Parts: sequence; structure tokens; C-alpha cells
Amino acid sequence: PYTTLFRSDLIFLSTAKHATHHMQLNFVDTDLDTEKVKQAMQQLADLKLFVDKDKNPMYEVPMGARYVTTTDHVLFDNKPAK
Repeated sequence: PYTTLFRSDLIFLSTAKHATHHMQLNFVDTDLDTEKVKQAMQQLADLKLFVDKDKNPMYEVPMGARYVTTTDHVLFDNKPAK
């Protein structure tokens, strides 16, 4: 059997060091539209919850977002049936 998992990859810019940072989340709603994701990312950025060792915000400017799909193909599984 195949198992398909979806996760989101939210990409932010830290302006202090001109570095990009990725926030990856599992079990996401894949039906969200672009505006809703942008708004949520901006809300996260505005909170300034995550900082680097120099206290610079890591997730400061939303730069992009994507859904990442992973498909596992199980060759065999010796777990007992439930």
C-alpha cells in the first residue's frame, strides 16, 4: 500500500542576516488559498516569537510557501493486524 503525507514549507527572510529560514509543518490543510497562507505567515512574523542567538527575528518577512508531498511505498510490514 501507498501512504501519502503532506506538509507545508513556509519560507521567511531574516533581514538582519539576509538569511532564509524554513518552517515545516505536518498535517496541514492543503485546500488553503494563497491569501490565507500569506496572512497566517504575516501573523507569525508579527509575533516575533522565534529569534536567533543574537536575538534577531528568524521568521521576519514571508517569502514563499509550498506544499511538499511524500509518498511511501511499503514493501512489507510485519506488524500484527489490529
